[in-house]
Amino acid sequence: FKDPESGFDFHWWNQNKTSLHTHNYYEIFLITEGEVMHRYNNQVTHAKRNTLFFIEPGDVHQLEPFEDKFSQHINLSFTERSLELLFGNIEQDMLFKIHSGRCAHQILLNDTECNFLLYLANQLTSTQYGNKILAAFQTKQIIVNALMFLYGKSNTSRDLPDWMSELLSKISTATFMQRPVSDIYALSHYSQPRLL
Repeated sequence: FKDPESGFDFHWWNQNKTSLHTHNYYEIFLITEGEVMHRYNNQVTHAKRNTLFFIEPGDVHQLEPFEDKFSQHINLSFTERSLELLFGNIEQDMLFKIHSGRCAHQILLNDTECNFLLYLANQLTSTQYGNKILAAFQTKQIIVNALMFLYGKSNTSRDLPDWMSELLSKISTATFMQRPVSDIYALSHYSQPRLL
């Protein structure tokens, strides 16, 4: 943390490799360019632009190169105390979901969501070293919005089978909205009574 007293940190990361590590604080990072492999608690996933990650204290993770491709991400770190101060009096359900391990740890944002977080990150980059109060506010703003995306996506996909989550993701795109209902049945590989 550049300013340990604040309990928050923000930086851009332009490398596609880290050591396998853990930490005693929360971390959110968003892949903004390129692709990487992400090792997270003994699982390995391929991550590309728009992938948002949420790492909790004690989680073990690592970034590894994907086919020697360049990658970049924004990284936000915050302490448990900072999280409680941020949400404690506002949204107890958010804190409960995070503490009970029911918040999504990896989601794919759409372009609008990703570009919004990038916009906030670019604003923060321009004020980060000049106005500490504004930079602290902007860091909190990115964290709150990222957690809202993580919370919202985990809320909508809870208790759904993988095929249903995948189907909902596909049919919620703008291009699919204008297609007939019969295309949904065909895409799902299930009959109309099964889907209803």
